[in-house]
Amino acid sequence: MLETYSKNRLTWPLALGFSFLAWIFNGWLGLGGTVVHSAVVSPFLDSLLGMLVCAFSIYLIAELNTRYSLLSNTDRTVSMTFMLLLAMSTFLHPLQKPHLVMVCYLVGYLILLGAYQSRQAPIQFFSVHLALGVASCMCPQLVWLIPMYWVSLVILRAFGLRCLVASILGVSTPYWFWGILSLWLGGHEAFSIHIDQMTMFGSGGFEMLSSKQVWAFWVALSMFLVGGLDFFINIHQNRSRTRVNYYVVCVQGAWSFIFLWMEPQLFNSLFPLCLVNAAIVWGHFTSLSKGRIPDVLLSVIMILWFVTTIFIG
Repeated sequence: MLETYSKNRLTWPLALGFSFLAWIFNGWLGLGGTVVHSAVVSPFLDSLLGMLVCAFSIYLIAELNTRYSLLSNTDRTVSMTFMLLLAMSTFLHPLQKPHLVMVCYLVGYLILLGAYQSRQAPIQFFSVHLALGVASCMCPQLVWLIPMYWVSLVILRAFGLRCLVASILGVSTPYWFWGILSLWLGGHEAFSIHIDQMTMFGSGGFEMLSSKQVWAFWVALSMFLVGGLDFFINIHQNRSRTRVNYYVVCVQGAWSFIFLWMEPQLFNSLFPLCLVNAAIVWGHFTSLSKGRIPDVLLSVIMILWFVTTIFIG
């Protein structure tokens, strides 16, 4: 079954068709027969615009896979898994701020993995944190992802004082522009509130989330744990450069899931980060694993995908 999922030519068209139908029915009628989100333009157009942004994100993760050979055969498993996870997460279908967070995160990922033993690492790290700074303008608490990138820098063997300074400058650059613009236009109160929100954390738990969000979280976490465990068990099957990339993915994914667990009120902004890393390690699992147990795990996850997408409201 793993062979069918990862290498069959019909798998990609079927996954694309399923994702497209999920988007259309959710945006037009809602999977339960009613509109499931408030409309900015109209439910259908909101979903269409969200689908276009997510399609661009799927392209970015496909480019990430191809550029850094995350899979030895550079197949479409990673991008296809990411597409199915987005289709499952119907609360992310309408156009919203977390879409910009997702795009910025993927752009930063493309630059980050290229910093491996690079002489241009400070410049690349500035660009990575510039993308993070833009994303934090949408969700101020994202600045607490900075330590995650510093750990990634150590793994990529590019750690140094210049990179640390570049990271601080990169994150702060969008705020310098925003602060100057706020003073010029007289909107400094909104800027001050945004800065204060960086240290404001919620005290609520997962009970504030919808059943769809909770189910989607557990499905993504299960995929990340299975894929990550399989990677470390079969680590010898990967080249040293690929292993370094997956160490970074595991750190990024673990930090994202833990942060989301601690701050569930930021669910829609943090969950796309979890999906990116879950899709990468699950793609590695389905492409390189063989045997009855992996086939059973894939079957269970596919059933959970389908149930979460169609039946959980």
